[in-house]
Amino acid sequence: MKAKHFNILACVFLFFTIIGYLFLDKSIALYFLHNFSDANITHFSHKLASWTSSKKICFLGLLICAITFIQLLKNKINLTHPLVRISAIYALSIAVVFVIKGVLARYRPELYFSDDLYGFHFFSAKHAFTSMPSGHGITAFTLLLIPGMFLWCKNKLLSILFIFCALFLAFSRILTTDHYFSDVMFSFAIASYVAGYIFSKVPTQE
Repeated sequence: MKAKHFNILACVFLFFTIIGYLFLDKSIALYFLHNFSDANITHFSHKLASWTSSKKICFLGLLICAITFIQLLKNKINLTHPLVRISAIYALSIAVVFVIKGVLARYRPELYFSDDLYGFHFFSAKHAFTSMPSGHGITAFTLLLIPGMFLWCKNKLLSILFIFCALFLAFSRILTTDHYFSDVMFSFAIASYVAGYIFSKVPTQE
């Protein structure tokens, strides 16, 4: 994919973010709460959330970035290597997400269910107020979906596996009602925009 393709994706995901916030979020969250709270797939999704907690994923992501940087310094890879773009996209995306989370401080679905709170608190780092955007959504897009795209020409089966895992990880956050639909869409929009920016700046392999 090229930078312009990611920019188009960013616009599409932003559109769904707005539609989700205005019309879909509440009904989707309530549907999963009432119909899937005791389903096996939901129990698995809760376990997946614990396996992929923010601290663990941030450590993994930063470890990948550090290894990539060291490999660059040792001239074992160059700027055209896919790991360089993946690392840059992840590092910049996660930084942007944490800033936006704290600024918007959107109420998580649990507060809508318990206290009918929907919208934004603004300027808070409390877990219950940091729903938008989804950190797991950023992880899914940058560490699974984009690598899956890079793998497409070399190993389609592995590529499909990466892409499926990315979509399931992102969807699981909606299924467990830890995030709204628009939270995930907004994280995809951010990651797409950042990917477009990185792809326009970092050289590609000819």
